[in-house]
Amino acid sequence: MAVSGGVDSSVALHLLLQQGLDVHGVHMRNWDPSDEEPGACTADQDSADAAAVCAQLKVPFLEFSFIKEYWNRVFEPLLNDYSSGIVPNPDVACNREIKFGVLFERVRAAGFTHLATGHYARVRKNESTGQAELLSALDPDKDQSYFLSTVPQSALQRAMFPLGEITKAETREIAARASLSTADKRESMGICFVGKRRKFGDFLQGYIETSSGAFVSEDGVVIGEHDGSALFTIGQKANIGGQSHKWYVVGKDVAANVVTVGKKGSPSLKSSGLRARVSSWISGDAPPGVESSLGAKLLCRYRHGQVLLAATVQKQDAWLFVQFNEEQQAVQPGQVVAFYCLKGEICLGAGIIEDSTAKLSARPTRH
Repeated sequence: MAVSGGVDSSVALHLLLQQGLDVHGVHMRNWDPSDEEPGACTADQDSADAAAVCAQLKVPFLEFSFIKEYWNRVFEPLLNDYSSGIVPNPDVACNREIKFGVLFERVRAAGFTHLATGHYARVRKNESTGQAELLSALDPDKDQSYFLSTVPQSALQRAMFPLGEITKAETREIAARASLSTADKRESMGICFVGKRRKFGDFLQGYIETSSGAFVSEDGVVIGEHDGSALFTIGQKANIGGQSHKWYVVGKDVAANVVTVGKKGSPSLKSSGLRARVSSWISGDAPPGVESSLGAKLLCRYRHGQVLLAATVQKQDAWLFVQFNEEQQAVQPGQVVAFYCLKGEICLGAGIIEDSTAKLSARPTRH
């Protein structure tokens, strides 16, 4: 059981023990706190909390360091992506490369049969094909299948998600009734090593080269200055001093170091579809119809927590072309688009967004 030191994995561990299973707690260290300012990273506290809950539940505790693997497989690619102007999803990459990658390999080599986590998702065996299917959690507000959408079939075959059938509120109740040492621990948000007091953009500036550039309106007028175009995400609010209304990022040119901004509801933020690089299909094969000339009717989401969107998906060579039934906003290259069956229960796989259909016509000029 992968124990992070939070209440979710603690309750998942508790539920597995209630089923009478022989369980060991395993904790990952993916970042060296000494690389950051004091208090920025919670890795030491999380490790201590994970060890404490395992001691409380009387299960063996193991800790593995994947600092090098995380840097090479997740963090360095993240820096390269930001430097080139796209915004990746490190949580998706971490699940694929670290938790269900090197950790999964390590526990299998140690003789364990399954890896359980505190994710809100479900997995079941398809009796017809013998393959594992990734299902959404019963609690739609906590469903984390999006973050697991690129985990390979080989890992899902031996994955367990004890929280998939319950809500977050029920998790808290179980933790309280069991008097778990992590019952009152606040939920962690974002990337641990960034810390609560720092903005992600400030953190990134310690690792990638940035320089000041222009905020430019959609009609080409320079209206302010930013600290580096690589730090911005499509749809993000742009804090520009001296302006009478709010501006939002609608595009960026990293080579020119220009961030284009528009007003709320700008047509430049709207997209009728997107193009994605094929990443993975959980079954190993594209869903029926995807490779046909008409494509397949599926549901999808291009950010965690988003309501599932109806779309037509067609594969052409190494690309997936996604046409939304209704226009959407703020499609960000580099993010994951996850695909689901029409009932919304089964996650079929994912792609990495290359671009959207939104195009900017204005060229920056100084007035």
